[in-house]
Amino acid sequence: MSRFGKLARAAGCAALTAAGSAPALAQTPAALPGSVSTVPAAPAYGVTVAPPTAASAPTTDLFRAGVHHKRPVPGYYYPPAADCPPPGAALPGGTPPGTAVPEATLPPAPAAPDLFAGADAGPTNGLGGYIDNALPITTFRLRYDANYGNNRPDRGEFFYAKCGCFGTADARGPRLPERNVDYQELQAYLEYAITRRFSVFTNVPVRFINPEANRNAEGISDLQFGGKYALVYGPTRVLTAQLKVIVPTGREEAGLGTGNTWLEPALLYQEQLSARWQLFGQVKDQFSLDRQSDFTGNVLTYGLGTSYVVASGCWGYVAPVGEVVGWTLLSGRELNPDTGMDQSARGDTIVNGKFGVRVGFGKAELGQPYPTRSDLYVGYGRALTGEVWYQDMLRVEYRMFF
Repeated sequence: MSRFGKLARAAGCAALTAAGSAPALAQTPAALPGSVSTVPAAPAYGVTVAPPTAASAPTTDLFRAGVHHKRPVPGYYYPPAADCPPPGAALPGGTPPGTAVPEATLPPAPAAPDLFAGADAGPTNGLGGYIDNALPITTFRLRYDANYGNNRPDRGEFFYAKCGCFGTADARGPRLPERNVDYQELQAYLEYAITRRFSVFTNVPVRFINPEANRNAEGISDLQFGGKYALVYGPTRVLTAQLKVIVPTGREEAGLGTGNTWLEPALLYQEQLSARWQLFGQVKDQFSLDRQSDFTGNVLTYGLGTSYVVASGCWGYVAPVGEVVGWTLLSGRELNPDTGMDQSARGDTIVNGKFGVRVGFGKAELGQPYPTRSDLYVGYGRALTGEVWYQDMLRVEYRMFF
């Protein structure tokens, strides 16, 4: 062979060698660091990828001389068999095997965990007007009540102490018998949630009393404090045990207090029927720890109510509220102003209908623990029975949540 032929043949062999080794050189470890383009992209879901073999998978030599021990190249994509469907299996939507699935048809990514779901999350904060809120929650509440027509104010010593007209040592209430007492109360209530299930609270009432026979009076009434613990606290249902203590800080002779230390255990219930609709109820039993007179009674309180958000938006929400609340005296006595004599109050039952509306301020987020950070309730209560604590009642209440 001539010298020119030898040179042509050598040049051709060199060119073929360079062309055949280029892919291999692109996958050497020296080209991998900092170079994304040298690492094959992960195949789309559903695309059949043959598992790498010793011949096809890129490797690096541990030793260049003698025996060749090989290991996988860092950064090279080795698809796990579990991520791919069996060979020949139909892909989502009937896509033939080996075809990339459009992103829109891929299964949705798992949702992030809901911080308000599970055993320690609850429904929306209670929207009732008269029934106690079942949720342990950090809140400040300012409430004003105007009550008219209490015709038995010393019944069971639930409102004030035994009428002083009896002249006995245990008759510590106002001196003259009353047929009708109007009164107003301003209450400052603070509750602090130590955990989602447990809170403590205190309530400071200021009473303004307007009797017909006795003098008007105003001042601090009996202080209240206690705690709440949610026995059941699920995504839609709350059942809470509440314990309230009432201590005698109001002046008995002025009709501002009862003179008794009361204990009131209660069960409070709330059901979130939907993001807009609530059902709530309560059962309480108030009894005296230091029975001061034969008038001191035991009062059972119960109630059921519902509210429904009829409108909501960036401005807040509007939720009408309807409730029925009842009281039954299990013991105690009362003055009958018609006879001027005392009589048993056991079995006296009082039932009131309560109707109002609660308005939230700010962007409404229904279904969240706080629909808004503050709200206002305006409601009216009316006695449905002949026995009454008051014939008519007006309530205005403002709440803030923290």
